[in-house]
Amino acid sequence: ELAVWISTQRETFKKGKLSKERIDLLKGQNFIFDVKIHQWTLQFNKLKEFLKNNDWENLDNKFHSWCSSQRNRKKKGKLNSTEIQLLESIGMNWEPIDNAWNEYFEKLKMFKKEYGHIDVPSKHPIGNWVVNQRRLFNQNKLSKERINLLDNLEFIWDIQKYRWEKNFQILKEKGCNSSIIRKDPILSGWITRQRNKYKSGDLSRNKIKLL
Repeated sequence: ELAVWISTQRETFKKGKLSKERIDLLKGQNFIFDVKIHQWTLQFNKLKEFLKNNDWENLDNKFHSWCSSQRNRKKKGKLNSTEIQLLESIGMNWEPIDNAWNEYFEKLKMFKKEYGHIDVPSKHPIGNWVVNQRRLFNQNKLSKERINLLDNLEFIWDIQKYRWEKNFQILKEKGCNSSIIRKDPILSGWITRQRNKYKSGDLSRNKIKLL
């Protein structure tokens, strides 16, 4: 019965039919007039408190989920101006995926500037991101805009083909029996793999002809 009574007070309040006297009495007991607003405010305050000693990159799953929900609500026009202002006041990023992509793209540009190429090792901090761009490209899930940006940077879409041709070119220039080739574990390992593939019949006719 108490739950029904509480629900009735909330409904009456929402309709503007609850007297000022009763509103004051309920406020004196810390009555929650709008459960959704109350829960939103609680979660916001928790997030705000968390960010005092942490940054956005270290959010736990619970905060991540809640923030994603707020972004979706904003896209659907269901987030009011007060909520938007409060979230922006603590640094809410409304488009984290785009911003993260641009951040990694800038790191890729820096990598090319530093090393003179774009063959990023898998263990490099941006290695997983690079691999993921190839996967998205092969699945036709990478936007034309991003493909163009990566193309302008001479991005390597087929890493296996690129590395094969690169190793073949070095082999062609230095010679198969060169001491440089023998002393290089990567190149000598590559040569061994080509021989093994030839023996097992897994080396293409075009590669056999080139070699």
